[in-house]
Amino acid sequence: MKKIGPKGMKWLKIIHVFLVVLFFGGILSSLSLNLYLDFTEFNESYLGYKTIVIISDHIVR
Repeated sequence: MKKIGPKGMKWLKIIHVFLVVLFFGGILSSLSLNLYLDFTEFNESYLGYKTIVIISDHIVR
């Protein structure tokens, strides 16, 4: 198996940091939506749920 050189390690670290930032950004945005939205109204709770599912499916996973 071919070893990764210093340039490959640099790109690997950059990609890893970018994915970690996306992961934690998705979690924080879901948390802020949960704290901000008023879930007593149906429309707001439905849209909040759909938005959190989209964030979870496309960013966190």
